[in-house]
Amino acid sequence: MKNLNNCLLSFILFFSLLFGIQSAGLAADTPAEVNKQRLLQDLKIWVASQSGVAPDLVEIAPLDARLRVLDCSAAPVFDFPFGGREQVRARCDSPVWQLYIKVSVIAPRNTVVLLKAVAAGQVLSPADLDLRPVVRPPANSLTDRAQAVGQMTKRALGTGSVLSSMDIEEAVAVARINVAIKAGETLKATNFKIEHIARSQIPPGAVTAAAMPEGAQLTRDLPAGHVLRVEDLNSLRKILIAKQNLSIGQIVEPALFELASVSAPGPMQGYFFDSSGISNQELTRNLRTGEPLRTADLRPALLIRRGSGVLLTVVTSGGVEISIRVEALQDARMGEKIQLKNPDSGRLMNGVVTGPNTARGI
Repeated sequence: MKNLNNCLLSFILFFSLLFGIQSAGLAADTPAEVNKQRLLQDLKIWVASQSGVAPDLVEIAPLDARLRVLDCSAAPVFDFPFGGREQVRARCDSPVWQLYIKVSVIAPRNTVVLLKAVAAGQVLSPADLDLRPVVRPPANSLTDRAQAVGQMTKRALGTGSVLSSMDIEEAVAVARINVAIKAGETLKATNFKIEHIARSQIPPGAVTAAAMPEGAQLTRDLPAGHVLRVEDLNSLRKILIAKQNLSIGQIVEPALFELASVSAPGPMQGYFFDSSGISNQELTRNLRTGEPLRTADLRPALLIRRGSGVLLTVVTSGGVEISIRVEALQDARMGEKIQLKNPDSGRLMNGVVTGPNTARGI
């Protein structure tokens, strides 16, 4: 008898669970669920009309799954009860009930889109791009056309495609040889064409179009299709060379140098192509006659020595410049701060070196 009772209990439990599962499966068709979905649809339309947007831009926070919405004999009334637009009250007069529901409106974001289809490897121009409001743009989408102009596409994209930072990379202009050229020949504009290559694909040492040397000669034979590299060229440029032997520590001036044409591999860097910027500098090494002057050969000259007299220029509060004789309390180079003393009053002053034994007050 005990075993029979246990079997009966097991059958009752099985059918109860089965009935519960079937009821749960039908929950979406219950009147309460139909009422809830109709309420949410009406709510979207109302919020959209209040905000001047399309209903699909209105998002409603999920409601409690246990909530049962009763049928309303008339259409529910909606309002913003707290001044803001983040919460809506839905009210029904018959039967009497009310709900508070959180809502939000999705704002479209200005996003870069393509005005025309583009191929992989294409360099983008302003004519290819537009800025349009997009709802829920993809991650990494661009918000400024300047971010894309001059960049190269990694893949083909269709008209109207939203442009992402993952779709583009930096494009660099390089020179590709048109026809085979022999070593020693001077590179001419007809020997090469400028084309854009993704930075990730540029050969090591490639010469960019912006750094193309003038009057360059080839150091070796180059085949057609070769991307020009630094080691392929000798640059012929006029640079400053010493007119005479110069000693380390000597203060330089333009009259000590002259311009001469020299040839060097690749784009020439670290040389002076005119005499501007060398005044009030001193040599960091000895230079022989005819030797080029390099930027590394100079440093600001020691223009004031401790104990020497200095002409200090001071600007008064009224904007008037006055000059006074003071004494240097330390050595200082061009552009450095220096401490000075007025020998008459004993007052300490600060200045910046502007030339040999001259300074400006600070």
